[in-house]
Parts: sequence; structure tokens; C-alpha cells
Amino acid sequence: MNLLPIDENSAEGWHKHPLWCIPSKDSGKPVSMRGADICTFSDKEKQMLVSITFADFGIASFHSISFADYKRNKAVSVRSFKRPSTKTSRLSDSAVSDCSLTYYDNDLTISILKRKEHRHILMTAPELMLPSGEQGFKADITLTEIPGDESLSALIRNKEKGYIYTTRYIPLSVSGTVFIGDRIEKLSKNSNAGFTWTRSKGLGTDNILDIIAFDNNEDGTRWGLSLSEASELRNAIIINGQLFKLGKCLITRPDDGISEKWHIEDESHSLVLDMKPSSNLHYRENLQPFKGETSEIFGIFRGSFRMPDGKKLVINESYGSAKMAAKRN
Repeated sequence: MNLLPIDENSAEGWHKHPLWCIPSKDSGKPVSMRGADICTFSDKEKQMLVSITFADFGIASFHSISFADYKRNKAVSVRSFKRPSTKTSRLSDSAVSDCSLTYYDNDLTISILKRKEHRHILMTAPELMLPSGEQGFKADITLTEIPGDESLSALIRNKEKGYIYTTRYIPLSVSGTVFIGDRIEKLSKNSNAGFTWTRSKGLGTDNILDIIAFDNNEDGTRWGLSLSEASELRNAIIINGQLFKLGKCLITRPDDGISEKWHIEDESHSLVLDMKPSSNLHYRENLQPFKGETSEIFGIFRGSFRMPDGKKLVINESYGSAKMAAKRN
């Protein structure tokens, strides 16, 4: 796939497949790559959802493994937010490029190896205390893009500040093994995953709300949902590999994010959805110049989506998460 480099002529917009790549130089100077690779996978039989983040913000790096236990309505995580080190690999310049990313310290390891349509991911958190009382979590999984499936790519431009380019694959096929304490278990056949690839240059927002959910329905329907308050360009639902673009969405939520259900509805009233929070993680960051608060809320989604042909997708007891971030002065 031949991708177009992002330059001053690249128009803001969205596409059903990756379109752009990050140029190695800008006006003769090397481009400072910033961005994140985020993998989220769930297994409803095991009542768990796991999210990993591999991020580089130029002057700081961030890596995390979050584990949500839906049986006990609790979540735990291990995080690393620090100045860059030689333990961090350079991010890839396009969503389709083969690459190898690795980060490790005493608390966690994240390795992402992309080869063609596969992403092999290894994660370890040997000291993480799980809600079950067991210690240690590891996973060795493979995400596979399904041939012919569409993805969501969105380029948000600002001529003075730069751009943010995001490609999201939902849902993806996932297989592999998880190590929970002393237990070793295979992921069930109905496990699902989503992968978000984001790169940016100079453009940021003070407040972020990003939602992802996905599932395999009992009738075999595969679907994944992407929502963002940062830009409606990132709003879409993908059903059996076909992308349906969503416009503006009204997201009604409690002030604390967790005490009541969230209600989500798009401007055409095709998507009507509730999210019941199951557990959450809340952090404060204070690594200059980064000062902010982040919440990761894991929930159960119920509702429906009416397709243009009148057919209805029913969303019932599906797992997903919402990430909220706000800068502090």
C-alpha cells in the first residue's frame, strides 16, 4: 500500500483505510515523532478487559498495562511515565508499516511486533496485584486484521499548530494465552480486540474523551465502535468489516464519570447507547511540562444502531472503555 506523506497540502478528513504516513523530514529538518500505539482486548468468558499503551510524547514516554475485572468490578494497572530512555523504541511512521517496539523496566514489559496483517504483542507485569488477589499478569497474544475489513483513519489539521493522525482497527481477531497469577489460560474463541495508532505534530487538546467498544454478537455479527469528543472525524461504527460514519454525538455522563450510566446518541438518532461503569482508574501526572489528570473507565454497553438499510444492530452486555484526560495549570 502506497501512502501519502502528510504535508501542508494534506486536507483534513477521514477515510476507510490508512491513507497517510509521517514524513521523515519537514522543511529539511527531521520530524519529531510523537504518538501512541494502544491495544485493547477483552474476553467475556473470563470477564476481563486489558488495555496497553505504548506512547512517546517527545520529551516524555508513557507505557501502561491496565486490567479490568468485570466479575469483581475492579481495575488495576501498572504505569511508567518518565523521560525518554534507550529502553524505548522509535515509533513507526505509518499504520501499515512493519515495525518492532519494545519497552521494559522492573515493573512492566511491552513488546509489539507488526508483520503484515499480524501484530504480535507480549506484555508482562510480574508484581501487579489483581482484583482476584493473585499476583502477576502476562499475555502473549496476536491481533489479526481480517482481509477486506475497513478501518477508520482521521486526519485533524491546524495550519498553525500541526496535525493528529489516527487509524483505528475494530474489531480485530485475537488469539493467544494469558497468565493470571499461577494460572495459564487460552483466550476464548469469542475474544475481540481493537488497535489504535496515533501520530501527531504539535497539535494537542486540553481535554480528551475517547470511547472504544467491540463484540461478537451471538448471531455472528462482528462490530466495533469509535467515539471522540475531540473531533467527530473519529466517530464511526464498523459492522462485519463495513464502516458506517457517525456525525456529532451527544455524550451525557455524570461529573465524576462513574456514579451513573452514560448515555450516547448521535445527531441522526441512529446510535442510541448506554454505558454502565464497572470500574475505573484515576491518575494525576506531574512530570514537567506535563500536568494533568487521566481517568480510564471500563463499562458495559447496551443499546442499538440503525443501519441505513433499516436493519438494527443490537448491542447487549458488551465491554468497552472510555478514557478522559484533562490538562492542569
